[in-house]
Amino acid sequence: SRVECQSFRLTMEDPVSVEYITRHMAGIQQKYTQSGGMRPFGISTLICGYDSHGLRLYQTDPSGTFYAWKANAIGKNSKTVREYLEKNYTDETAGNDDECTKLAVKALLEVVESGGRNIEVATMRVNEKLKIWSDEDIDALVTSIEADKAAAEAAAEAAAHEKEEVEKRIELLKEEMDEEDEKIQGAKADASDAEVSANDFWERMHATKEEYDKIEKLLKATNEKTEQANHLVDTADAKAAQVETEGKMAEMLAEAQAAEAQKQTEKAESLQAEAEEKIDANDKAIEENKEKWEELLDAAMEDEGTKMSSNSEAALNLGRAKMINDHSHETLAAAEKKKEDAQHLLESVNSLADLAKQAAQIAAAEKIKAQAQTVVHHHHMVYPTVVENPAVAAAAAPESGPAPAVSLSNPHITVHVVPHDKE
Repeated sequence: SRVECQSFRLTMEDPVSVEYITRHMAGIQQKYTQSGGMRPFGISTLICGYDSHGLRLYQTDPSGTFYAWKANAIGKNSKTVREYLEKNYTDETAGNDDECTKLAVKALLEVVESGGRNIEVATMRVNEKLKIWSDEDIDALVTSIEADKAAAEAAAEAAAHEKEEVEKRIELLKEEMDEEDEKIQGAKADASDAEVSANDFWERMHATKEEYDKIEKLLKATNEKTEQANHLVDTADAKAAQVETEGKMAEMLAEAQAAEAQKQTEKAESLQAEAEEKIDANDKAIEENKEKWEELLDAAMEDEGTKMSSNSEAALNLGRAKMINDHSHETLAAAEKKKEDAQHLLESVNSLADLAKQAAQIAAAEKIKAQAQTVVHHHHMVYPTVVENPAVAAAAAPESGPAPAVSLSNPHITVHVVPHDKE
């Protein structure tokens, strides 16, 4: 192998790689298994070194095969050492020189007696020569490892003791759990009974829910009817407000009619007073003319035998007296007619005032009736119309029939108050 390394360096001018020299050695071992008259190599080898790829570790077998490893062991009890390495090897341990060395020594101590005389240690680092440890260094390392091992064993004993305590506690907990299981079984039995009761309860709840659904439907129908009733009440309120407004209008019109009737009454009374004064003046004038006619007639009769001119004058005066008498009678007839007209006008005004009062009373009664009822069946409306004939008329329905219809009029306006169903 040394010759091959020198030959490779001489030929290639580069050092050999660990893999190359391992392959060379494995080829030699394999050659001795094929050539007759040669004894095969009966050993395996571990080859460690470093090259451009860093530290490398290979193993060769007598058959000529080779493998790359991170940690390995060969020889007697190698399986035990290899299992220890597989269990404890980590990349962090391999990255630390001291820890890596301790790991290798600990693995050997698993199968050999402690002490420096039974162990040899050699370490290799990149760009450094192979270092073989002295017995003192090995003894110090073994002592440190044994101290750590003793501490670990003490800790293990403490952990074992703690484990025993934990196991005892676990036994106690198991007993408690058994008791709890018994309680749970009893609780399950109670739960089964409770489940039966719960099923009965849910059946009752289902029946109750059905009843509740029925009640909810009834409530929904009641709410709908309530909404309809509220709508009717709102409509009634609106119509009551309308009736109230119409009642106020009727009252205002009645008041206006009453005021107008009062004015007409006062005017009629004034006309009647004037007519009476004129009648009194005409009566007085007639009496005076009558006295004058009688005096003239007496004078004419006494002077009958007087001159013809006096007779002619008396005749003329008599004709004048007759004309005055005729005029007085016409004036008296006209005064009587005016008196009758004034009397009719006064009666009309009084009737108009009475009808206005009746209309106001009817409007007030309808207003009270509309406010008292929840649903109004009859509503009154006011229709102002102008008529040609300024007469006064009133019509009332029978007491047992519907609301009365009233018509009021004066020379300016006529007001009709009629029920809503008579539109």
